[in-house]
Amino acid sequence: MGRKIKYIISITLLLLLTGCRAEYNIEIKDNLINEELNIIDDIDNKSSAYSYTFAIEDDSKLYNYSKDNNNSSFKYRYTFNNYSKSNFANKCFSAFKAYSKDGLYTIQTGSQFLCSSLDAGDYDSINYDSLKVNIKVVDYEVVENNADEINGNVYTWNVDKNDIDNNRITLQFKLEKEKKEQEKSSTKKEKKSFNNYIYIFAIIGIIGVILVLVLLYAVRLNKKRNKI
Repeated sequence: MGRKIKYIISITLLLLLTGCRAEYNIEIKDNLINEELNIIDDIDNKSSAYSYTFAIEDDSKLYNYSKDNNNSSFKYRYTFNNYSKSNFANKCFSAFKAYSKDGLYTIQTGSQFLCSSLDAGDYDSINYDSLKVNIKVVDYEVVENNADEINGNVYTWNVDKNDIDNNRITLQFKLEKEKKEQEKSSTKKEKKSFNNYIYIFAIIGIIGVILVLVLLYAVRLNKKRNKI
């Protein structure tokens, strides 16, 4: 079985397992994306669920894995430009894209959620309770979204397990005006500070040249006096 198919089946079984709740959380801050996949296992027999979580970790070689009682967590940090390489997002959402152009950042997916549409063979009768996608946007202004819920700066999509062909995600955002002004102000201060250094060095250079000329004149004058 190919590594890619094995990876998708592993995630699928995680999300389709009876009694499992899954949350895919993203925090966008300072051009970084903190990604976290949480699996909450509510069933009594947890051994099978955790055997599949380890399969995801082994295949991806990326996520930092942790387990606390009934919870399994997979975490990774990206720069925004590298988020398009996310293992989970690419494997579970069709046409997943994350890109920026002219100061506008975009995260979008196709309409299919692949991790619940995959044929899981003997496990095709197993269902998951819920899957939520939460995107927290810090210091950015959201200009377009199709979230199911908005709570402050957290945008939430509820993946419908009964309608896997209608789970499109769209989120566009840009730097907040206040932060842009702060960055401009910071740039102006840095430029002003740099110019001040240039002026100081120029003055020191001029003084140095004057001192050298005075010294040369004094030496020359002293030689003339000695000849006399």
